[in-house]
Amino acid sequence: MLENIFKIMKVDFHVHTSAGLGKNSPAEMVSIAKKQGLDAIAITDRETLKGWQNFKPSNFTIIPGVELLTDKGLVLIYGTQKLPEKNDLDYVINWSREWDYLLVPAHFMDKKKESLGEFAIKTFNIVEAINGTSSAKACKEAVTKCTSSNIKFMSNSGAINVNGLGQFYNTVDVDSNDWQDILKSVKKGRFEPRLKFPGFFDNIKSRFF
Repeated sequence: MLENIFKIMKVDFHVHTSAGLGKNSPAEMVSIAKKQGLDAIAITDRETLKGWQNFKPSNFTIIPGVELLTDKGLVLIYGTQKLPEKNDLDYVINWSREWDYLLVPAHFMDKKKESLGEFAIKTFNIVEAINGTSSAKACKEAVTKCTSSNIKFMSNSGAINVNGLGQFYNTVDVDSNDWQDILKSVKKGRFEPRLKFPGFFDNIKSRFF
């Protein structure tokens, strides 16, 4: 276990790199994440673990993850060291529980993406309600549904380039800067999302610059 360094960490749990859909390398994403005041990011490339597997930055925490398209929609898997053998959501849920991975629906109310929709809040305890690449309308609708259902939610960038970093994150109450400890805190609900909704410029920056 690492020495206690942080009490509160700023964490973006949804970041893409050039190993997948992203435009910048993992090293470039980390460099800008640091400059933007983030303490950790989850590298969640689509269907691949290559973005973080051989990347070990100093003085910065990388949370291993992946974004997976299941038969019902997109989910984020945290802590995984491998990919599930099937993309059937029921299988992925049971597989994640067996290995104690954290499973979170991605931008669940964004109808323009392959999201789970309202099914997410009926099935999961934690969802991603705010995503920097989604519309403000979709994010506000998601937050409203989470609030009325008493569901914890994340705010993440979903960034595919360095310009998408820094505005969407969560503050996590941790005992150390170890990624396992961060995920333990999230599972216990010891985090709060930044309540900022994406504007037009946020969408442009996070997708195209």
